[in-house]
Amino acid sequence: MLGLAFGYRFLFFWLFLRLIYGLGDLVFFRIVHHRQGEYGTFSIPLAPWLTTLAGTIAGSTVVQATIHHDVHQNYASVAVEHLATVRALQTEEY
Repeated sequence: MLGLAFGYRFLFFWLFLRLIYGLGDLVFFRIVHHRQGEYGTFSIPLAPWLTTLAGTIAGSTVVQATIHHDVHQNYASVAVEHLATVRALQTEEY
């Protein structure tokens, strides 16, 4: 009976991991790199509450790298915490 209990725990753990992995693939390969039938690298503007929630779940570094993925691809040497600043500097008109 004890083995069966651990089997169910493992099953739920495995299902949770598969769900998280699948969501990660969906975000990265379909939302970040595919829009309106075109492949590329796109930013993902999120509502502030969703950014906070995602940061709590996945971590601030992952969320900022995903939101500013287009900037990250163009400036790979820039640290994640500076990507928003680089985006702001790009959009300034001189």
